[in-house]
Amino acid sequence: MPSIDMPLDLMPFAAQGVCVLSVDTRGQNGQSQDAAVYPEGHQMGWMTQGIRDPQSCFYRYVYADAARALELLARRGEVDAQRLAIEVAQAGPYLEIPAFLKSFQDLQETVIRTLSYYDNMNLAPWIRCRMLVSNGLWDDICPPSTIFAVYNHTAAEKQMEIYPFHKHEVPYEHRETQFRVMMEALRP
Repeated sequence: MPSIDMPLDLMPFAAQGVCVLSVDTRGQNGQSQDAAVYPEGHQMGWMTQGIRDPQSCFYRYVYADAARALELLARRGEVDAQRLAIEVAQAGPYLEIPAFLKSFQDLQETVIRTLSYYDNMNLAPWIRCRMLVSNGLWDDICPPSTIFAVYNHTAAEKQMEIYPFHKHEVPYEHRETQFRVMMEALRP
């Protein structure tokens, strides 16, 4: 199963009359390319692109893209903006950071400060919508401890489903839970 929602994955929601929007994260596995330029160098991947400054950090653009997508969705006439909700180590992008710092040891404080601007744990208190979280306890891309940190710092209504034997994929059972929770939320 793909780690991102493809249009056909969202058909059950659309069939129920739910307006859906699937956003392709720039430069990651889809058709969207990252148009930003990072001239100062970085480790292969995304985590360290623009890492020297929060204003040029790759994740600044990723978060801005997500916010703009929600703004676009909210402006559509058929969408009730008051009912919008959002679903965004030992592997994956986190290993880029120590590899980058091997070459630029003097930038450790700068890197940590920049990443703190985009750490979901620090952004969690801003979440106001109902939240359904899946947490694969073998996830080596988004370690379970990071998921628990975001969850624990969120004051909004929330629910976590734990999948003890899953990695960085969304289990079928969670898709069923997503659908059930969405239908419950949309009941008049």
